[in-house]
Amino acid sequence: MGFIKGLQAVLLRRSPSSPRPRVPLGIAKPKGWSTVIGPAVFAAIAVALLVYDHVHSRVTAVVFWFTLALVATIFVWLVSKTAAAVAREHSSALTDELTGLASREKLDLDLADALAPDASEDCVLVLLELDGLQTYNDSHGHVAGDELLHGFASALADVAGGLGSTAYRIEGSGFAVLGRTASCPAGAIVTAVSAVSPHGDDEHVIETSHGDVRLPEEAGDPRLAIETAAQRRRARKQRQRRSARGQLRQVLLEVVATRRPELGNEAPDLAHWIIAVGHELDMRQELDDIVLAAELRDIGLLTVPDAIIGKGTALSERERELIHQHPIAGQRILDAAPTLAAAAALVRGVNENFDGSGYPDGVAGPAIPLGSRLIAVCVAFAAMTSPAPQRPGIDAAEALAELDRRAGTEFDPRVVHALANVIKETQPAIGAHPRPERTQPPTSPPSQARAVPA
Repeated sequence: MGFIKGLQAVLLRRSPSSPRPRVPLGIAKPKGWSTVIGPAVFAAIAVALLVYDHVHSRVTAVVFWFTLALVATIFVWLVSKTAAAVAREHSSALTDELTGLASREKLDLDLADALAPDASEDCVLVLLELDGLQTYNDSHGHVAGDELLHGFASALADVAGGLGSTAYRIEGSGFAVLGRTASCPAGAIVTAVSAVSPHGDDEHVIETSHGDVRLPEEAGDPRLAIETAAQRRRARKQRQRRSARGQLRQVLLEVVATRRPELGNEAPDLAHWIIAVGHELDMRQELDDIVLAAELRDIGLLTVPDAIIGKGTALSERERELIHQHPIAGQRILDAAPTLAAAAALVRGVNENFDGSGYPDGVAGPAIPLGSRLIAVCVAFAAMTSPAPQRPGIDAAEALAELDRRAGTEFDPRVVHALANVIKETQPAIGAHPRPERTQPPTSPPSQARAVPA
């Protein structure tokens, strides 16, 4: 085995202790070995026969050495051909076929060299991700997506090359740059390569996120270096996403407040109840989207004429249809921003009823997103318990009784039960309050969850 490793090291011009490539060497594949083993076996048999004949003096010395030289020449020729094939395969494995950049395998080897004990230069590794590439492919096709990748790779290679750095494509939409900080400061390398953007993305569907790590200062192992840079990329992406969401949220709320001021009287404790019930239902990961959807649930009303919104008499069938389409309009408005897509889906379902009698789709039960069902319950509870210009707010026990009465028809019983548990924990006295029977008439004003004409 030591001889084989040494032979591979010579063929690939690397030491036996250096890291092995991630793709198996061609000579280690069945076809690669068969190219060598077959001729080698026959050559060995021929040599054995010649030796046997020579020992028994059945051939002359000249014939023996001539035949041995011929067999050895053939064997060396076969080995050289196999070595050349292995070298070609290894070389192709180190280059990405689509973009022409160095591959992930090449990055692994270069990182090992950069982090070797005898390495004399510090480096910086930058990982980049094209976020939204799948959406772009779905809209424009994979051919256009490949062209965009090729253009981005060319631009990245130009920038990296100008900084004395190397660019890599490490996965479908993932790229990397390894720069030597002796020729250019690490901060300048990170700033320059992170500013590269894909050409042809006129709709700005694709965003570039990045993470970086200094070597060997922050990581002394290739795997740790990549994991650290990837973790920082994800964290930066999340911060950027939250910042963008926050700005969009503020703009949309300002638009709603200006265009529909009557919708701006939000219950001050709505977000509190949503978060509390969300924790009770173990929905912590979705809470940001749920709170945002609750705040913007009526944004679709911007598409409904003022005359219909403020109409004091009964609505016509056509007017009622326009009202019932406003959740779809709200979803389309929010879908225009990719970071709001999850909230947009919840906005569409807020006005659905648990028994299927709601709008716009008339879906029921689990077909309604759980986040939408949570919003509907919390909006109704907050509206009933908060004072309004026309009426004072009712106490929590009465509001819970009303929600309980309508659970299974308008509201999800599971969400109502979760809200009751939250309130029991914060206000134990409410837990002892008797609840009305299902046949008992409402004891509180109708829910204000629907802030539009019926």
